[in-house]
Amino acid sequence: MALASMFDAETGPCPNPGSVYQTDPARFDCYPDAAFPMTRQVCFILNEYGALRKTPLNYGEYTLRRKHKFMDLANGEVLMLLPGDVLHAYR
Repeated sequence: MALASMFDAETGPCPNPGSVYQTDPARFDCYPDAAFPMTRQVCFILNEYGALRKTPLNYGEYTLRRKHKFMDLANGEVLMLLPGDVLHAYR
């Protein structure tokens, strides 16, 4: 949800899918039609308190304006978030 809020608002430490991995940004041109691959490394980075405070969720909630899809590489499960979904963060 933190990544979705940053991609949607185009702000924070990861303002777009191509900024997360050190790779060719064109690899993520199909996002969100192709799900964004969530690796263990990305999950560990986002679990750090300092990273989360730099996201739009730092303000408590964020309402998505666009569709977002993420794939858990551990099991292939895909999470789809839709416009109008309200993301909440609690400390």
